[in-house]
Amino acid sequence: MLSGKNHTIQLSLDILNFPNLINSDWGVRQVADVRATSPLQIVGQGANKEPILKFDTSLKETFADDPSLFSRYQMQFGLRYIFN
Repeated sequence: MLSGKNHTIQLSLDILNFPNLINSDWGVRQVADVRATSPLQIVGQGANKEPILKFDTSLKETFADDPSLFSRYQMQFGLRYIFN
């Protein structure tokens, strides 16, 4: 006999990056532009073997939007069966 046994089903919904679900401009992750992380370039060597450096001033934005899954909303459904 199964006297005293409880069986339960649980449903769940998880929403990751909820602000991006409301507005596509919200919750967008930004990452540093590769040129912004190292703006100095070695362009040559001087007479005493010292490096000649050039500073990149053409960069106007130092961050760029990341198009990966971290910048998009995601939903996850769960189903759980509990028996005692």
